[in-house]
Amino acid sequence: MAHRARFAKRTPDRALVGNCGPCGGKRRYPNRRTAQAAAKQTPGAHMTAYRCPHWPGWWHLGHMPRSVVRGREAKASFQARVERRREAGQ
Repeated sequence: MAHRARFAKRTPDRALVGNCGPCGGKRRYPNRRTAQAAAKQTPGAHMTAYRCPHWPGWWHLGHMPRSVVRGREAKASFQARVERRREAGQ
């Protein structure tokens, strides 16, 4: 809980619009730029911005996979693999 309070203080009110119900209450951001700025406010967490699967135009933050953090895979190739899975309906 203390982490959330610290995060809320550092995130400008205009950047954080609220929580996304269908995504389990994750914070939502109006664009990728503000989501990435919020990710930079969490040092050492290796956060990345991604599109909300339920609401077009909204963005969330998620942890980067270990393969990307450890340099075994490029972020672009990971994202392409995710998109291929999504298109295949998995």
